Amino acid sequence: MKAITDPQHILDSGLAQIRKQFDVPDGFPAEVLAAASTAAAEAATRSPSQHVDRTAMNFVTLDPAASTDLDQAF
Repeated sequence: MKAITDPQHILDSGLAQIRKQFDVPDGFPAEVLAAASTAAAEAATRSPSQHVDRTAMNFVTLDPAASTDLDQAF
């Protein structure tokens, strides 16, 4: 993953124009942030024993043979 940094904030006005043109919010509603915080806190308390080990299951993937992310596996 590549991160873009903009220390001089050159992109700010352009991105603001795009958000305005396409009516894109520049943040998340408070209830969404609260739900995400709750979910993260709950996930942090789960122990590994609550997870099912499915490493022995066979699966296929739509990814190319050399792919390592396998995000289209089923």
